[in-house]
Amino acid sequence: MLEYLLKSAACMMAFLLFYQLLLEKEQMHHFKRYFLIGALVISLVIPGLVFTEFVEMDTLEQTVLSSNISEELVVNNDPATDMDVVNWSLLLWTLYISGMLLFALRFFKHLYQILRRIQKNPKLKCASTTQVLLKEKMPPHTFFKYIFLNQKAMDNKEIPEEVLLHEETHAKQYHSLDVLFIELLHVILWFNPLLFWFKKSIKLNHEFLADGAVLKKNVPTKNYQNTLLSFISEASEKKYQSIHMANAINYSSIKKRFTVMRKQTSKKAAVIRTLLLIPLTALLVYGFSTTELVSTPKAFSNESKDYTARSLDIEVLEDGSYAIQGVLASNDNFLEVLSTFHTDIPKEIKNDILNIHISSNSKISDEVIWFIYNKLMSYGFFRMVTENQEIIREKGNTPFAIEPSEKKIIQKGASRDQMAEYNALAKKYNEMPTDEMYIKMKEVERMKYIYSLMSDKQRADAEPFPNFPEPPTPPSPPLTPGSEKMTEVQAPISSKNGLPAPPAPPTPPSPLDHVIAMAKKGATFYFEGKEISSDKAIELIKKNKNLNIDSRSNNSKRPTVRISKAPIKIGQLNNDGIQLYEYAKELALKEAIFYFDEKRIPADLALEIIRKNDFETVETLPWTNRTPEVKIHSKT
Repeated sequence: MLEYLLKSAACMMAFLLFYQLLLEKEQMHHFKRYFLIGALVISLVIPGLVFTEFVEMDTLEQTVLSSNISEELVVNNDPATDMDVVNWSLLLWTLYISGMLLFALRFFKHLYQILRRIQKNPKLKCASTTQVLLKEKMPPHTFFKYIFLNQKAMDNKEIPEEVLLHEETHAKQYHSLDVLFIELLHVILWFNPLLFWFKKSIKLNHEFLADGAVLKKNVPTKNYQNTLLSFISEASEKKYQSIHMANAINYSSIKKRFTVMRKQTSKKAAVIRTLLLIPLTALLVYGFSTTELVSTPKAFSNESKDYTARSLDIEVLEDGSYAIQGVLASNDNFLEVLSTFHTDIPKEIKNDILNIHISSNSKISDEVIWFIYNKLMSYGFFRMVTENQEIIREKGNTPFAIEPSEKKIIQKGASRDQMAEYNALAKKYNEMPTDEMYIKMKEVERMKYIYSLMSDKQRADAEPFPNFPEPPTPPSPPLTPGSEKMTEVQAPISSKNGLPAPPAPPTPPSPLDHVIAMAKKGATFYFEGKEISSDKAIELIKKNKNLNIDSRSNNSKRPTVRISKAPIKIGQLNNDGIQLYEYAKELALKEAIFYFDEKRIPADLALEIIRKNDFETVETLPWTNRTPEVKIHSKT
């Protein structure tokens, strides 16, 4: 922390000297305002910047560095002195917090005095400001939009327009924000004397800005200076300390203000002074930021060193463990133990010089060979030799004991994630009623695959495999002209119950064919509730095959065909006197899909609900370019 504070103070000092020498007396006041605030912020940021530098070090250099660091960290065993007994950290923190509390009390005291002054004195609202009329004879000052003026002087019209314009400039340009920022920063860093000079420079620049605004109104400089002198009272400033929280005409700065009023700065000079900030900031970042060194191993090069061939012995033990150069290892820590050998060379060098010899007192299984091979591919090797095969990495050959389609470590049982996936799918289908089961082939195939991976114990613990119903028997192909005629109805036998399977339903006609057939029967056609001719109906279907068609027939009346763009809603009894139950049966024969409150249900259950009149409305899409659908909505 102490290092950070010292670096921050050094940055503040550099920026402050730059301002005092090159900027303060120049006519570039708006730039100076942002410079002063920015300099404070940057001074607090630069010491916290950390740049990482990667340094290549070989193994020997890292070992020496580690040894030096260890020596530096050796505990000092010298006998304790009286100074060591003092808790300096606690003492310094106590001193800092005490100072911060005192400055905070001072800040809130002055802020309270200003707010109290606003509250208890009469106010006069103007266009963008509010004038607070004081009984005390205080110099004019401004806090945000409030301008404090002597009431008697205002009543007697003794305050010149130049002074009012000066204070309005403070309000309109929000100079109080800068003052509050520096005052709060002073509370936190009360021990830093440079903040006092920053605060003084910021407030003085505010006066430069206000003076410049007045002089732009073509007010004679000499007259304006005399006006300022008449409103200065050093005794009043000392008496009312709270005005330092605001922007006030200051006695001590009047000489500099008069000098700057007569100063002219060329554009060239302003640009040069601004550009000089770039090298200054770069120098401070370079000098006071922190560089963190991170050591990385030096890149190995085959050309820089001539490496000779190396070897590594791996013995497969009878209990399934391994001895790598005599060090025991298991499947779980095989690569970890393997990586402790030949650490002085990277994988690229191992791929050129390292020979692996695998041995065992018994036959080595194919799975073990593949396990070792996969681990060595991560570790690096040139040649892998077993009892009956030689694998050379550069040739790209692999262990030949397993067929290419099985070139992986055989999994002993399904994984935990696979078991969770299987149990979720199996439970889902086991809980479905058999007559309402909605099966997705992708999920079934996935369950079969995971089930095939399971061990006997996993199958015993898992959800039972769902008992899916037999798939429907596909319909026989239709007879073609010239084919042998069937002499009797031959129905396929179901393997499940031995009963003949029902014949496949006829393929429903297309919407156009259906409309043409109904026209031949003399049907009456309606489109969106209006009667149309059969030719018009046929033309509509030709243009838009997605129209909904509702056909009704009755023995005593001509058939009725209603065509609509929207779904056709039907009630318990239609206009032609055909019962809804009979119409639903017709749609069931056409293999319509039935829904009850958006949930798919069997046709038998749907017909029973309609027969009992246990519904609110029924919506049907009987003729579209897809299978007919019937949606039943409950009374709730």
